[in-house]
Amino acid sequence: MVLALMLALLLAHHWRVNRLLQKRKLAIKAEERPRSHAAEALRESREKLALVERAGMTSHLAAMFAHEIKQPLTSIVNYLTGIRLMMKLGHFDEAKWSEVLSAAEQETHRAARIIERVRDVLRKDAPDMRPVNVKNLVNEAVKHAGRVLGYADLRINLPDDDVHVSGEVLELELVLVNFLNNAA
Repeated sequence: MVLALMLALLLAHHWRVNRLLQKRKLAIKAEERPRSHAAEALRESREKLALVERAGMTSHLAAMFAHEIKQPLTSIVNYLTGIRLMMKLGHFDEAKWSEVLSAAEQETHRAARIIERVRDVLRKDAPDMRPVNVKNLVNEAVKHAGRVLGYADLRINLPDDDVHVSGEVLELELVLVNFLNNAA
């Protein structure tokens, strides 16, 4: 009888444990659904955020490109307009024309470098970081800022010793040209 009672208690315990396990499995499944929905919503939100970030970066890059490329193209147009005006007036000064055409050619190369840098950014290439002589950088920026600086009282004080900074030459030059043009 004791054995039968123990067997009955063991069967009751087994049945109770199985029933508790079934309840727990159902509870886990019920908890899992909202988690999977939340994880899916999070994944979708991250994808949307990445898309918005890419769109923002593209918009920023396009605005930067338009701003930066406008300067050399405007200079080229001004140089060519000057030559056309000299032609209409009948002035032919070979040295002056050569100087103006050389300046237009330099601006064309500068525009090409800007385009190439934008391509590098789009390809996600690492920038060409190297030591840059600050004197040369400032002199190039002043040269590229061009005639706009003629209206400004520009004073440049550079140290006698060579000073180098690490950076991408074109990007640093573009920043300085922007500073100069904005200041003028």
